[in-house]
Amino acid sequence: KMKNVERKTPDWTNLVEFLQEICDHAKHLQLQQRHQLFVSLIKLGLFDVTCSILQDEDDSIRLKGMDVMMSTLQHDPSSLRSFLMQQENKENSTLLKTMIDTLML
Repeated sequence: KMKNVERKTPDWTNLVEFLQEICDHAKHLQLQQRHQLFVSLIKLGLFDVTCSILQDEDDSIRLKGMDVMMSTLQHDPSSLRSFLMQQENKENSTLLKTMIDTLML
């Protein structure tokens, strides 16, 4: 649903907050359930959505996106590494470039 919602709307903000809460609550799940949750989120496009979140103009939204990214990294850094390697041939809209730009602000 996040891919179809325009930024700068209350729905976008609510969905970003919801995603952040899901990732935060996942820390309290048992390992197997947490793994299944993150695998499902990644299959549904978690990294593409996170890239969009990190490109938002609102600092609080970008911070929530970084929180989602950190939750993913704490669980399974190899899934992010694989995604970044798949994006290696793309020039402009890579998650790595977006993360670097976000951290440089």
